[in-house]
Amino acid sequence: MTLPPDAPAPSSPLPAGFPHRRRTVVVFGGTVFLGRHLVRQLAARGYLVRVVARQAARAAHLKTMGDPGQIVLMSADLTRPE
Repeated sequence: MTLPPDAPAPSSPLPAGFPHRRRTVVVFGGTVFLGRHLVRQLAARGYLVRVVARQAARAAHLKTMGDPGQIVLMSADLTRPE
C-alpha cells in the first residue's frame, strides 16, 4: 500500500520555531498488515504519526519506522465504553 504520488507534503501554518510544524495523522489498526505499511509510508513522507492500539506495548516495533518522537503509540480499546 502506498500513498498517491501527488499527495501533499506535510506543511503547517504554524509559526516558525513551533515544536511540531508537521501534520499529525492518527492511524487506527496500525499494528495489522496494511496499517503498519501505512505507518511506514506516512513516516517516510514526514508526517507525525499517532498509532492507536489496544496494547501499545505490542506495537513498539512501529516506533523504529520513523525518527525519534515521530511515531507515538497510544492505548485504546474501542470496544470498551470507558
